[in-house]
Amino acid sequence: MKENVDVLVIGGGVAGAVAAAHLAALGRSVTLIHKSTGASGYSSGAVDVADSKIDEVPGITDPFDRGYGWLKSAQKIRHKNSYHPYAQCEEQLESLSNALSLLIELTADVSMQRREDGHNHILATQLGTIKRSALVQKSLSCDVATLDSNACVGIVEISGLLGFEAKPVVDMLHWIGQMRTGPSFQVLPIQMSLAPKSGGWRSMVEAAYALDDEQMQNEFVQSLKQALKEVSVKPDQLLFPAVMGFQNPLGILQMIQEATTILSHELLALPFSVPGMRLSKALFSGLSRRQVSCINGKIESYVLQEGKLLSVLMHRAEGQRIELWPKAVILATGRTLAGGIINEGIMNDAIFNLPAWTDQGPVLDKFPLDMTQSLVEAPHELFRLGLACDHQQRPLDQFGELFASNLYAAGSIMKGYDPAKEATGIGVAAVLGFMAADFASTNVFNSSKF
Repeated sequence: MKENVDVLVIGGGVAGAVAAAHLAALGRSVTLIHKSTGASGYSSGAVDVADSKIDEVPGITDPFDRGYGWLKSAQKIRHKNSYHPYAQCEEQLESLSNALSLLIELTADVSMQRREDGHNHILATQLGTIKRSALVQKSLSCDVATLDSNACVGIVEISGLLGFEAKPVVDMLHWIGQMRTGPSFQVLPIQMSLAPKSGGWRSMVEAAYALDDEQMQNEFVQSLKQALKEVSVKPDQLLFPAVMGFQNPLGILQMIQEATTILSHELLALPFSVPGMRLSKALFSGLSRRQVSCINGKIESYVLQEGKLLSVLMHRAEGQRIELWPKAVILATGRTLAGGIINEGIMNDAIFNLPAWTDQGPVLDKFPLDMTQSLVEAPHELFRLGLACDHQQRPLDQFGELFASNLYAAGSIMKGYDPAKEATGIGVAAVLGFMAADFASTNVFNSSKF
């Protein structure tokens, strides 16, 4: 079976989804192929763009200080890391705001929240630490920097749920709060005696599936009301582990709030996370609303002729083979976590066998541990590797030559940044997906003229 398409997007994470949605808005026909939900499921439920306070030590500076806004923080990164994608796309960095707006629209199912003043939210995590993020799912949108000194926050522990305890979170938040300029809010643990029929939940994911059941939701609320009777101080805010179901977490939190008259949110989660899974689901739901064709499958082979990709053969999960003839291709398969970069003696991408690069050049057969350093805070080549690209995000081969004139890269498959250390994870994926769509769309337009 043969099909013509303007642009083929490979990868179902944030970069690929934003690219596909933007292409659809530009009037291009687009097909997205994915073999999983991408690395989005590993996210905390928040979107990092940039954090000017990321390298500062709590106690020396106020941990609740927002620092610069996320756009100015992204601009500052250019001067710290000349290889970072924000530095490489200097002229197009204004696309960042447009990319985030598109991401908010695309993921309407999880109601991403952005501060009107352009600053990061300051959010409590499941570890009791705090995190600054530009966007956050509404179910997790308790900005602790807005709480006054008279506020009391209850951290809820659910009996039978493995992997979460309230007291360490309370202790850590209390310790961080003492470093705040001026008095901080009170934090206390709350123990719920909810016993699932199975005797317990082995993971956050299992608990979230269980709480999609209406009867379990009612039992949950009743157990929580009983637990609140046993605390000496009524909290102004309740923070739960991120297990409030997959279908309607905001509905469950609203039910809790109506039953207790206490504002309720989830804590930012650890990977692999329920909010991350919600984000992945929301991406595909948003693409469906935009009539983007999403196919679960894998690339088997391709035809490259005179420096241009002519066709791509893909194998659907159901068994059918389709030969696509795209005018442009966007590669958004992620790094090692999502399987976009693989190590088969030589580290390269999983589709076109393009070599991974670091800032020092192509990796080839370099041993992974040779790309790390002894100090944790040092920059590690291993965490910044990816494809080298030209100024239009087109991947280069091991000799630094253009691989294909109509192939574009987007997201973490591109080299030059460490998403965790630099707090520029999903924000980078979104803007690079947005820009790759612009480059690919221009290629399609130019191709159509001849």
